[in-house]
Amino acid sequence: MKTKKRAGYCLGGAAVFLLILFCALLGLGLVGVKEFKNIPRLVSDFNFDVLAPQAAAYSPAQTRMIQEYGYPEGFYILFFQREGIDGDVEEVRYEEWNYYSQKVSVVFENGEQLELSEIPLETVLPTPYQPGSFSAFVTREQVAASAGLDEWLILPVEKELVPDADLYYAEGLTFGLQNGRLVYIETMVVKE
Repeated sequence: MKTKKRAGYCLGGAAVFLLILFCALLGLGLVGVKEFKNIPRLVSDFNFDVLAPQAAAYSPAQTRMIQEYGYPEGFYILFFQREGIDGDVEEVRYEEWNYYSQKVSVVFENGEQLELSEIPLETVLPTPYQPGSFSAFVTREQVAASAGLDEWLILPVEKELVPDADLYYAEGLTFGLQNGRLVYIETMVVKE
């Protein structure tokens, strides 16, 4: 009788031990997946079956800049939404184009020129990208198709700073997505 009781305790203890071990391993696995999502990772040799979105049209002010200075040697674009004067939500495309060899920087908002200023003279390798190649709120796959990317480094953004956001670094390009949609893109220029 005592041996049956002792065997029952041993089996019960072994079952509890195995349950605790299983829960511990499951917990470590879940923590590991969460931590994996929060570390930078290099992604290479991908092939998305996605077409590049239609190029953004240049405004008359932007066309004049291109005719006078050519395509910018570097640029950044922010895409966001704000409440308009009439209370409706409007999409905003805020761009800064830099012509380092000509000491000129120009800022556009939805194609309207806001500012033209002088910047320090720099000798840089011009970016191979053009601002019109990138459209608001597209997916990362569409960004890859637009820029011809086949590799990038993903750097998750702290959720306290920007919820559900990732920052991507590719050859000569940095871009940010929030909720899976493009909200920021910037060329990285190289000084000669």
